[in-house]
Amino acid sequence: MIPIARATIQKYVCLARPHPAPNQNWSTFICNHAHPVWACDFLPVIDLFLRQIYAFFIIEIGSRQIIHFSITPHPTDAWAAQPLQEATPFGQTQPFLIRDQDGK
Repeated sequence: MIPIARATIQKYVCLARPHPAPNQNWSTFICNHAHPVWACDFLPVIDLFLRQIYAFFIIEIGSRQIIHFSITPHPTDAWAAQPLQEATPFGQTQPFLIRDQDGK
């Protein structure tokens, strides 16, 4: 049996394994890909008569421009899908949409 040092094994294992891609944090990703990325979310708002209503916003991350917004007192699944259809006319699609894990 031939004794092999741990440093020798580590030297050759590092050469055999490909190096992982450098870690890219969230701010770097957004800077590189901000133009085609949209984000959407609900925002609860209290109106003048102290009733809670919900605003649904779609913004473009790169320009921070509001693409579409809607307001309703009772959001439903069908209602939440409608602004996305209105924001992308004629069957166009947006490549990336950031959203939360809400059921709507």
